[in-house]
Amino acid sequence: MKSPALIIAAALLWMGCGKGDDVSKDGAYGKDSASAKKHHDATDQTPSPVPKPPELPAPKPKIKPNVVSIPTRGTPTKTITTRTTPGTPENLEPPSTAEAALIGSWTFKQGEFVYTIILEKEGHGKVRIATGDQKADFPVTWTADASNLTLTSKDEKTHAEDVDKGTYKLDGEHLKYDLEGEHFTFTRVKE
Repeated sequence: MKSPALIIAAALLWMGCGKGDDVSKDGAYGKDSASAKKHHDATDQTPSPVPKPPELPAPKPKIKPNVVSIPTRGTPTKTITTRTTPGTPENLEPPSTAEAALIGSWTFKQGEFVYTIILEKEGHGKVRIATGDQKADFPVTWTADASNLTLTSKDEKTHAEDVDKGTYKLDGEHLKYDLEGEHFTFTRVKE
């Protein structure tokens, strides 16, 4: 009995034979031969139309911020730049009077340690702890109203938030801050 691989190889060889038979010595294929043309002319008098590729829609223009597209009749769409309103962005509120009064640096000394609260605009700031020539800064966010000052920090390793909410009173160049039952008096740093 013959092996199945030999039978399959022979069948593939037999099916593949003759694929180049319709090419003449001058490069014309069998369908271009005179007998094929006579058969084609006898069955179909009109050549088959060549299909056209579908037309793709025009790409939509990219919309940029502060740009408005205005549809116009008979002409392409025009884009114009819009004017921005001066002032603060919508997501930022202007600082309250209490917050504006607190902006700056406030320092408090206890033993050999100096604690400085640095309150910046837009609710950012830092707490600095210094002793001798060494210091460490810890970023904070802060909010204030007429009587409450809240400092929020994040632990760099655990990302846990630490929220310190206390009451305060401004007395000239002094900030009296009561936090968790302890009283601190900070002095404004002259800059």
